[in-house]
Amino acid sequence: NCTLLALLLLVVMMACSTLPDVPHAQVTQETRKSQYQAGDMIHFDCESGYTSALTIKYVCTTEAWQPLQKGSCYREFKSFLFFSHSHVNDYSSIISSSRCDPPPTVQGLTVKGLPENCLPIRPNHILTFSCDGPGKYLNGVSVLICGQDGQWNNPFPTCIDRSCKVGVMHPHLYVAGLPPSNEIMATGHKLRFLCSNTHELIGSTEIECLENGQWNSSFPTCSVERSCGRPPPVSDGDTKTSTKQQYQHNERVEYICQKCHIMVTGPFKTCVDGEWIGEIRCLLLIGCSIWSD
Repeated sequence: NCTLLALLLLVVMMACSTLPDVPHAQVTQETRKSQYQAGDMIHFDCESGYTSALTIKYVCTTEAWQPLQKGSCYREFKSFLFFSHSHVNDYSSIISSSRCDPPPTVQGLTVKGLPENCLPIRPNHILTFSCDGPGKYLNGVSVLICGQDGQWNNPFPTCIDRSCKVGVMHPHLYVAGLPPSNEIMATGHKLRFLCSNTHELIGSTEIECLENGQWNSSFPTCSVERSCGRPPPVSDGDTKTSTKQQYQHNERVEYICQKCHIMVTGPFKTCVDGEWIGEIRCLLLIGCSIWSD
């Protein structure tokens, strides 16, 4: 559809109409255009008197400019010849402080981009982080940049177990396997379920936390059974005990037959999802008088 293609092209051009703001830097002549499309890349050159440890690169996407290699331009010092002794000391102090601390050694955390031979980490230096082994994921930012002030632009990330969360459950659902005071389950953890006596389990009786942080099956629920009112009357019969106004699912009531009658079916009626289930029949005994003592 040509109209859709033209609209998409217009959206991309508008998204990249404003160039990224890089202080003390300009887009190189080789990558400068009047209009940019998705996939176009631009490079930045630092102004005179400024430098960058990396080539600053951005790429145009359908949403906006995205950094491929983010950096900044900082003032360069070329000579000590015109510095007084005190200024040289000040400059040496600046140089010595313009380094970032190396990341701590953490088991399972892989760091790429560290300088060789334990050289200091200078401004604009980039480190990338990832986690080893299954069941682990990075908690934090994966790419860090050393700033001009000797501080990293984000805290160092850590590796933590990929985990599953336990959300809101049916009020009549009982769970076995929940650790005390913890709503997060590690990979491989299993939960087992059952419902109260008045409810039926709908779904899996057991679920397991997978490496992707998801459960292998959705949480089960419990059916909603209706209660019953007073038990119904039975011809030539009565309930054995006094009755209640309301009975829960699976509760039952026992019946007895009246004088001179014998029970051929029964003696119980059971409340099942709001209905009384069970046949009660009382037959009159031949030759027996209900009026006799």
